[in-house]
Amino acid sequence: MRLKINKTNKNNVSNQGVTLLESLMAMFVMSILLINIMQFVTVVEMNMNNFYNQKQMANLTLMIHEDFIHTSDYQIDENKLVLETYKNQDIIYQVEDDQLIRKIDNQGHEVILINIESLSFIDQNNIIKVNVKFNNDQEEYEKIMGTIFF
Repeated sequence: MRLKINKTNKNNVSNQGVTLLESLMAMFVMSILLINIMQFVTVVEMNMNNFYNQKQMANLTLMIHEDFIHTSDYQIDENKLVLETYKNQDIIYQVEDDQLIRKIDNQGHEVILINIESLSFIDQNNIIKVNVKFNNDQEEYEKIMGTIFF
């Protein structure tokens, strides 16, 4: 009588485990993938912050230009811009905490910029410059508002 050997059983026994070398290689490949994914996410986040900050600066520039159309006089402090309109209203741009806010005659306010580390208004021969540094960005942004005629 002949004994039959079950070959499938024999193969399953030899392939049940994973060698130490195989598991180390798998962990190495996974760590390289995770490092690359983390770097990619960091770069995307930096680009998104930069894009958002540029949009905020464009919005600020448009608002100030629009307010200057109706302005008869202005005053500049380090982080405060006061515009006096032809209707004798004061439009005030000032920093409070980490935000730039806009007030009209000190009644309520609207937030123009957020996450500000530093902001300064500079008057150079009737050319107004705004320098802003955001908390989430190393870059400092400068906008020139143009020549002011009164």
